[in-house]
Amino acid sequence: MEFEGIWLLLAIFSAIFSAMLARQKNRSPTKWFGVGLILGPFGLLSLLMFFPKIEYEFVGLYRANLQSK
Repeated sequence: MEFEGIWLLLAIFSAIFSAMLARQKNRSPTKWFGVGLILGPFGLLSLLMFFPKIEYEFVGLYRANLQSK
């Protein structure tokens, strides 16, 4: 029982930090909260290591993704 409680707390903290980091990287915080909750620290590590920040260029009222060019 003790191990499951620790894993649950770690998953909740990972989910919160994944959402905060996803917002800084211009990615969906809701999706990354779910990934962090399901995968725990592995979700957070994958966001840190494999998903770079998405840069946008604002053109008039629209924004264009610079990485798709």
